[in-house]
Amino acid sequence: MAADMPAPVYKAAAPSFSWAGPYIGATVGWAWGKSQHCEQNACTDRFNMDGIVAGGTLGYNWQVGNPFVFGIELDASYANIRGTGATSAAFLCTGPCTTDVEWFGTARGRVGVSSGMLLSYVTGGAAFGGAKAAMTGFTSGRDTLVGWTAGGGFEYAFAPNWSAKVEYLYVDLGSFVYDSASFCGTNCSAEDNRFSVVRLGVNYRF
Repeated sequence: MAADMPAPVYKAAAPSFSWAGPYIGATVGWAWGKSQHCEQNACTDRFNMDGIVAGGTLGYNWQVGNPFVFGIELDASYANIRGTGATSAAFLCTGPCTTDVEWFGTARGRVGVSSGMLLSYVTGGAAFGGAKAAMTGFTSGRDTLVGWTAGGGFEYAFAPNWSAKVEYLYVDLGSFVYDSASFCGTNCSAEDNRFSVVRLGVNYRF
């Protein structure tokens, strides 16, 4: 009877999903924040700025055992984060004062926890960008700024090489002088150029 019994069949365990390796991607989203213009100790009121952002991403992940994922990510985005502030009693904008973040990028580390196809992560690092400020009709200037960023997000692998993410970043690009005494009398600067970004992204992993 024992000779007639079927031999047991052993099935190999399905391999766990891995986030390790390089990837490229694209993002699109919305940004909003604050700015103000100052001359010495006189400043406009803080005013809102907002606009669309869209760009590309390049990154690499290391998966150390399970579930921890560590990575580095670089991104660069076109931006139209713009706002206009009215004059104040302390700072007279002869024309409307405007701030416009024209592009920005980040170089960040990522630390995440994987739940199979879902990756939850926090991120932070350096930020840089190009901004323009103007007293419309009278004087303007632009500069490349360096600051910092921090945030987090969720990424879901919906196919073997593809994933989608939703991400929040807080970006602080600091301040810059846009008129050095040619019109303002003293330095006019755009201060506190800070903004939040919520964006959707798609990544392709190699």
